Amino acid sequence: MRSAVLVLLVATSTAHADAPVPAPITILSVFDGQGGTAQTTPDVGGAAGSTQAVDVVSGFVTIRDAGSDQVLSSTTAEAFWTAAGVTGTPAAFAQRATFNALNQRWYISAEEATNGAPNRIYLAVSASGDARGPWKAVTLPAQANAISNTQLAVDACGAYLTGDTGTSGVVMALPFADLQWTNNNAPSAAHLSVLPAIAGVAPAIDAWNQIGSDTRMFVARDLGGDGFTKIDLFKLRWGVSLCTATVTATLDSPFPISLGSNYVLPTRAAVQPSPAPGLAAGSGAIASAVSSNGTIVGIMTTEIGGQLAANGFSSTPTRATRLRRSSSNPT
Repeated sequence: MRSAVLVLLVATSTAHADAPVPAPITILSVFDGQGGTAQTTPDVGGAAGSTQAVDVVSGFVTIRDAGSDQVLSSTTAEAFWTAAGVTGTPAAFAQRATFNALNQRWYISAEEATNGAPNRIYLAVSASGDARGPWKAVTLPAQANAISNTQLAVDACGAYLTGDTGTSGVVMALPFADLQWTNNNAPSAAHLSVLPAIAGVAPAIDAWNQIGSDTRMFVARDLGGDGFTKIDLFKLRWGVSLCTATVTATLDSPFPISLGSNYVLPTRAAVQPSPAPGLAAGSGAIASAVSSNGTIVGIMTTEIGGQLAANGFSSTPTRATRLRRSSSNPT
């Protein structure tokens, strides 16, 4: 598997292009993720919890001790999802993982590989803060089109999956109460809300927000004809102030926020050394985002001076501030 280069952006709502350099970050340990056989599609995913770290990479689910990096358990994705209760042959890829400190539970999602046909999305929930399990999964109903490029986020009200359907996007929201399970009960998709958005929408969830009536925020690169000078802000609203099993969600129309500059959509692979394969340019969509106290910090791919670049931004519902552009030429 090719190694990856991690770029960390630290920002606040008042940050700007010439903001002071933050204090150095101390790296305590570095370890290789579990490698698989799909060298061209590593499907990198993972999360850190209170005492453990999980990586879901290239067909594997691996649990490590966060202090020693010791592997506590490792299994193939197929074995993991079968044990969690997915029926048939779980052709799982593009796995994502996250940890919810509020309820001390782990969540892992995956797309079902169907070569472009309508597919199912899997979502597994741990029984406790121990990622070694047990786990139980819910299989979301297949939609009219295949869903790809999924992202996963959770908070006190529920779990949120975003994806790309080719011509548009989707936000899938599951209320928190449906995902709780004990004994022989399993997570449920009984009150799943499937909300159309646009391609490339990403969750910008504040995981510590415990007020169910507050809006949850999602962002996407604006697809208008203005040279990509904006991002779109979507607000998801739960139906009641408390998170219950019967609550439903709605998604507001997008609100455009100016980035203040024109950014070019990536059109080619980055300049990279041999051997192949290299890292693809991607779609120019927002790769990830998070919100806190009404401010969103995110990162998206773009092209600057003939090189792939990562463009970071900090945004509020009324403005967006570009933070940093970093050209990418991984070695």
